[in-house]
Amino acid sequence: MAWPTHPEADAAGLRARGVGAVVCLCGEGWEHGVAERAGLAYLHLPLVDFTAPGPEEIDRFVGFCDGRLAQGRPVVVHCVAGRGRTGTMLACYLVHRGEGAGRAIARVRQARPGSIETPEQEQAVRDYAARCGRAP
Repeated sequence: MAWPTHPEADAAGLRARGVGAVVCLCGEGWEHGVAERAGLAYLHLPLVDFTAPGPEEIDRFVGFCDGRLAQGRPVVVHCVAGRGRTGTMLACYLVHRGEGAGRAIARVRQARPGSIETPEQEQAVRDYAARCGRAP
């Protein structure tokens, strides 16, 4: 998902569609309380645009998503364009769920062409796959 332009309305709209949690990967997140007022769990995990997440950020993201999904709360993930940082983290989550790195990257790019924008972001997915004992 790309950057929400009207946070209060966007948060309420997401909740109305059954979303239970939001992960913001932008430097600046929603102001304090926007997600909570809409009944959404919220994780602000700031990453610099066009950079790759480190192991700690990936682990925190995966843990947050697992926790919310186990509660039956779908998760929306966004950055500014919804491609680089978002695509990288979603590919890592697919790896966490059993995909190989190449397949996870391909699935994300099929769903959103142009995703995972830099070689460093691709490598972060491959490194995470290696850490998880998955195929490259």
